Amino acid sequence: MKNANNSFSFKLLIMGPLFLLTSLILLFTRTAPILGRPTWLTAFGITVAIACWIIYLSYCELRSIEKSHDAMQTGKEKEADQMRSLFDEARGIYREKIDKLEEILQEIESEHQSTLLSKEQALEEITEGAQALTEEAAEKRTRASSLQDSLEEALDELRALRQHTYLKDESLKQIPIDLPQQHQQLRGQFEEKSVILDQTRRRLFTIEGHLLSLKKDWGMEKLDESVDQKKLIGLIQSLTEENERLEEEVTSLELLISDFLTKKKKSPSKKKEKLERMLELQF
Repeated sequence: MKNANNSFSFKLLIMGPLFLLTSLILLFTRTAPILGRPTWLTAFGITVAIACWIIYLSYCELRSIEKSHDAMQTGKEKEADQMRSLFDEARGIYREKIDKLEEILQEIESEHQSTLLSKEQALEEITEGAQALTEEAAEKRTRASSLQDSLEEALDELRALRQHTYLKDESLKQIPIDLPQQHQQLRGQFEEKSVILDQTRRRLFTIEGHLLSLKKDWGMEKLDESVDQKKLIGLIQSLTEENERLEEEVTSLELLISDFLTKKKKSPSKKKEKLERMLELQF
């Protein structure tokens, strides 16, 4: 648009002096016969000189305008190049930032996926572990119940053994005069008591071993928190003490009988008194 305006101005500057020169030529052509030729030629020369001067000035003006226009155009082109380079640089920086953001987003997405997968695996493992612990706890409760039943049976047997021992003690309070027959009878009773005690001891040891394995599995702290489990432990301890007491009793009676057999011929009356005294102490 500006180039078109400059071209139009240039045409006006050129056409102005031409129109003026043409007008002067026509004017002097009309007035030449009146004024005479020398005057006409002088005026014509002056007019041509003025026209040429005007044309020269117009040309100089146009050149200055063209130079300023070229300089302005060059400046605008440089500015446009600078703007273009700045735009390209900004676009490159923006593209780098976009690429970095995309990489960061991909890393975050992959990390989120891995974290989610690890959490799902951990949850699955926890669920399986909880199910296994539940099954193990149910199995241990079943074992504890069976051991408690076995312990009750052992207690019943121990009560029966105590009753049997009491009855035997009552029968032994009346010592017969016939010591060999008494010794034979006591020997049979002691053997019977030893068999019963041995069976009871084995049963108690089996139950105690099962309970100890349960203690190791569950932990002593958990086992002590249950009232039933405390009761089982107390019963086992009492049975163990009772078993030790009965073993000592049998051992003492066996020693007494052996001593009685060795010394029966020497002092039967003293042995009888000692036997009665030991029986009273034991029972």
